[in-house]
Amino acid sequence: MLLNKYIEQKDYGNPNDILEQKEAFLVNYTNVLTKVVLRTINPSDILSLYGEGQYRYNHSTPRIPGFEAVGIVIGSKKPEYKVGDRVLIMTSGTWQTFIDIEPQQLLKLPKKIPDNIAVQCYINGLTAWVILTEVINISKDDVVIINAGNSSIAKIFIQLSKCLNYKIIVVTSSKTSKRLYDYGADFVINSKLSLQEQIIKNNIPLPNIALDAVGGLNGVRLLETISNNGRFIVYGCLSMTNYPKKVSNIFYDKKIIPERFFLKEWEKRVGAIFRNAKLNQFIDYIICYKLDLPVYKNINLDNFKLAFYEIENRRQNNKYGKILLSSY
Repeated sequence: MLLNKYIEQKDYGNPNDILEQKEAFLVNYTNVLTKVVLRTINPSDILSLYGEGQYRYNHSTPRIPGFEAVGIVIGSKKPEYKVGDRVLIMTSGTWQTFIDIEPQQLLKLPKKIPDNIAVQCYINGLTAWVILTEVINISKDDVVIINAGNSSIAKIFIQLSKCLNYKIIVVTSSKTSKRLYDYGADFVINSKLSLQEQIIKNNIPLPNIALDAVGGLNGVRLLETISNNGRFIVYGCLSMTNYPKKVSNIFYDKKIIPERFFLKEWEKRVGAIFRNAKLNQFIDYIICYKLDLPVYKNINLDNFKLAFYEIENRRQNNKYGKILLSSY
């Protein structure tokens, strides 16, 4: 028997109040038994802990948080996976040391990609890759504008602009212009000033595609910058605020039909085989172009409360990179 340590979310609210570490013996398994070695903490994790928006309706407590991880197969009753396989885990409940998981929720990882990069390939990596290569079918003539410029997914969009040959304008509120240019941004503008005025003043090409991760007024300001007949794609709502009523008039005037992309909806539509094919494409690009998916801190799962302190510390000190929970 294996002693499984796991983090239980008892309710919705402040992580320090509603999370508790527990232990239970794992007596048996029916699919692929995996030792989880590394996990991400994404904005979606934080929103699910607080029970914001859709996360209160899609998840019930008590539950084990976490949506992605890297692990090692230690037992398998499915022919697709064998003991020793290193895998990307794509399911809820990854904040534990062992997980019995169905094979369609796994992807074998190549040796050339390290754990700290691989663990970020699903939620952020696949979202960015599918938006660019499937939803938009990006081309060299496209000019993309994105907000939440200091986020991890923004750095993926920026680096992919050099691989896929599109121009990218990055909107950020933090003092990270040099860092974003180092990652490959073509233009960086300040979210606290008029975006349209900065684009005109600096002779920045007019974007024809906007990717909104924030929503609310910030999303509207992004929409106002793009050309008529352009594309406005919502893939997140970090502000947890609705678009104001005037947004419908702007869409009408610009002849734009708003679109949305949510990874889980896309997965349900295309299935696990196609999803894994797209993941393998993205991983090939990571290896070939040496893409950087930065890590801020790697914290042991036993010290999970420290991770939430570090999230706030990262924000206050204008730092960047993922905070990971490990069980090495």
